[in-house]
This record gives sequence, C-alpha cells and structure tokens, in this order.
Amino acid sequence: MKTFEDRDYQARAIEENLNYLETKEGNLCCCMPGGSGKAYVIARMAQILAKQGKRVLMLVNNGKLVKQNTETLQAIWPNAPLGVYASQLKRRELDCKITYAMIQSIHRHASTLGHIDVILVDEAHAINNKQQGTYRKFISDLTEINPAIKIQGYSASPYRLGQGMVTDGDDALFTDISEPVTIKELLEMGFLSPLRSPETPIQLNTEGLKKTAGEFSLSDMQNRFNTDEANKEIALHMKENRSDRNHWLIFCSGIEHCENFAKALNDIGITAESLTQKNNNKQDEILERFESGKTRALCNFGILTTGYDFPALDYIALIRKTNSPGLYLQIIVRGMRIFEGKENCFIDDFCGNIEQHGPVIAIQPPPPPGKRKRQKAPIKSCPTCKEQLPASVMVCYHCGHRFEAKEKTYELSTADVLGLRPNIMEVTGWRWSHHISRSSGKEMIKCIYYGSLSQKPITEYFAVTHEGKAGRVAVGKIQQIAANSNDLDLNQAQNLYELSDLLNRRSTPPAQIKYSKNGKFFSVDKRIWA
Repeated sequence: MKTFEDRDYQARAIEENLNYLETKEGNLCCCMPGGSGKAYVIARMAQILAKQGKRVLMLVNNGKLVKQNTETLQAIWPNAPLGVYASQLKRRELDCKITYAMIQSIHRHASTLGHIDVILVDEAHAINNKQQGTYRKFISDLTEINPAIKIQGYSASPYRLGQGMVTDGDDALFTDISEPVTIKELLEMGFLSPLRSPETPIQLNTEGLKKTAGEFSLSDMQNRFNTDEANKEIALHMKENRSDRNHWLIFCSGIEHCENFAKALNDIGITAESLTQKNNNKQDEILERFESGKTRALCNFGILTTGYDFPALDYIALIRKTNSPGLYLQIIVRGMRIFEGKENCFIDDFCGNIEQHGPVIAIQPPPPPGKRKRQKAPIKSCPTCKEQLPASVMVCYHCGHRFEAKEKTYELSTADVLGLRPNIMEVTGWRWSHHISRSSGKEMIKCIYYGSLSQKPITEYFAVTHEGKAGRVAVGKIQQIAANSNDLDLNQAQNLYELSDLLNRRSTPPAQIKYSKNGKFFSVDKRIWA
C-alpha cells in the first residue's frame, strides 16, 4: 500500500487550519495554488477531524471535483467512513461521518443530513460575499441545526469578479485568508512546471467589447473573434510556431468559436476536437483521445477551467478575453503541473489577458465594488527570442540577450506570465518606522529603501505581529537583518516604536536589494550586504 507524507507546507497548512478552527471565532479561507495538493490537505483535514469525533461535510460545485477529492481521501485513508452525495456520480449517501457532496445536489437536504461540525469548501471563491445564493442558504440551514458549526474554505484564487476578496464586505462568510505556500515558492521547490510566454504577434481587437456584470459579453466576444480570417491566421501561427508541443488546450470565446476553430486546425492538418456544453456528455471519450495524443488540440469553452488535471499539458492558447483574474489564473495554471520529460508549458495569449492581469505570481485580485483597478506595468520584448520581460530586465533570462540603455521600453499586449525576474536597487540608505495595517488594523514596521535620486524608493512591510506564516517570515527577516548588522541585539526594543528607532540608529543597510512587485506592493526577495 502506498504511504503518504505531508510536504512541509502542507503540514504547516494543516496545523494552521486546525489551530484556527480550535481558537478563532471566524471562518478561514486557505489559499493554495493549483498543483500544491489542495485536495490532499482537504482530505487530511477531513481525516483528522473525523478521528476527533467530528462530523465533516466537504462541498464543491463540480461533480468532477467531488470525484477527484473522493479519490484523494480514499487513497490516504482506504477505510474512510465516507459518503458521497452528487447526482453526476449517481450517489446519494448522507449517513456517514464524512460526506463529500456537490452543492447543487445536496443543498435542499440540510434537515436529512443533520448535525455537521465542520464544513470544508473546495473552490470557496464560488460562495457569495452577500447573504444570498445556494451556498449561503444551505450553510444557514445547517447553522440552524448546529449554531457552533465551523466553515473553512480552500481556493487557489480567493477572490471573485464584482465582489473582491472573499473577506470583503460586511456580510462576507470568511473573515481571514491564509497562504501557506505561493506559486513562486512551488516553482522554486520544483513542484510546478515553469511557463513561457513569448510575444504573440497576432492580437485580436478587444477595444470596446461590451460587458455584463463586469465580465466581457460572451456573445459580443464570439461575434468579433470567431471569423474565418482570424481562425485561419491563428491556426497557421500555431502550426508554424508550436509544432514541438504535444498537447494543445485552447480556450475559445463560445461554442461556435470552438467548433470553427477546431475545423480551422483540422483543415491544416492538426487533429483537433471541441468540448463544450453541447457535447459534454461525451467528455470522457473526448478527453481520452486528447490525453492519449490521438487528438493534438482540444478547443473548449466553459468546461476545463477548474478541476482539470493533465500534467502532460504543454501548450495553452487563449482566444478569449476575460475580465476575471480568477478565471485567468485557473486557465493558466492548467499548464503548471509537472510531468516527466516536460520542460515547460508555452502560453499564447491572443487577447491581452496577461497584460491585463499580470504574471501568475502577482495577480492583482479584483477590487471591491467602487474601487479602482491598477495601471498597466511597462514591459518589453526580447528582440532575439521574443520573450516578454519586465521593463527593468537588462539580460533576457531565456536566451541571454543583453539590452542596451537606448533600447526602447514599451507596452505590449502580453507580459511575462511568470514574472520571476527581480529588479535591482543599489541601496544608498533606508528608513524604518512603525505602521498600522489599514486592512487588518495590526501593528507592523515598514522600511523604505532609497536608491539613486532618479529611482523611486521601495517600501517593504514586516508583519511581525501577525499569526501564522506571515508573522514567522517577517520575524525571520528582521533577525537576518540584525545578524548582518553586527549581531544587533533586538531585545533592547520593548515595542515596535523602539524597534524602528533601534534599526534606524544601529542597523546597516544592504548594499543592494533584489525586489519584485506583487500587486500594488513590493516584495524584497534578497538583501545583499557588501
């Protein structure tokens, strides 16, 4: 029998999640990227809670994800007291210690289900921040049965278009978000496959596309993108430039677009099929042909954005536009699963999604209603290999091309999809101060790094009073800074005001920092002392 061992970050997530359930009044949403083993952490949580005598319900809004989560739990705990309630799986079992269910099937059966101690919700961003929708009504019904019920969410993208973060708003179900591991950390540990996003010369015109409830109108988008000329041009570009890729997953703007684009590929000798709600009843056989290599390209619309796990996938194309950073992230991470012999996954974006939403390691969540979006960041294209890079990069990290100062920086329709190359500042000084977080109200300290007179200062925040990983990381960074400042004794400071003053008077600034941008904030990735 195969034995399982928690990865370090998974063990940390489980410990923090259990601690939150035991000590906090609110509801936690655990942010875990695709490929990090989110289903495994959910299964371990269900196992531990059930062995503590609690009755556990796992909810998700997709039958395939119910099946995947069920298989994960049974793999680590073959004799789990597990019942499944999902019409798509033809199972309706409600009397077990653990129940894995599809919300659409179970939401009317709270009274039959009875007392539940803990609800674990996969794809928790699907829950409305307001007191409305199927999830909220069902949770309310279960809360009437057990007022002490606890809810814990899991999501790779804990935000939603039109409502912001899952914690935004007075009626939000979730009160806190944890992030036990990031995409960047998973890449560095070798648990995710790198992505490449060379400049795509073909860009469909997205200007003036209509929007409905914040998202681009599907009918308007399909009418504009689904033309014989565009389909043929893009298909030929794929054949000429992606012939070394084995499995092509293409996201189209509608059902007709899927069918027509698949035809355009078949017409030039690329075996292709379409998968939409129109033929979803044949999904298993269509996916079998695609994954076995009988079909090289699979054009889909609204089907394979969540829950599709095919590690060999090595090419993704976007021939649709989305205003949703969550949907964008779900699409991109399909290609980040590791697979033997797979070096990377190429991303071709024909509609400017990468430019709009940014690299996958620094996607900016949608703002709450009434808030403004961020500005686009300047990028440039390598003239040798066409890789898209942050504007500050002077050496292409793919082919080694060295940029000269006179080479122009400009905005493209797509950007570096990984965004892993940090900027560099030659530090001329720094300034420490006490700070209170606007979002959490917790005390922090911040440091402003100064470079040349023409360079914008970089501000870094240290969440030293936060619980969990954020606090541990912040304290570790301060300790490292103290060690590089002649073993500065931090015990001399009794509070954060005194700590800031001590660091201003006694610490030694690094000669250089390497930093990257994460949304509107900066992350200092490395400090280098002379």
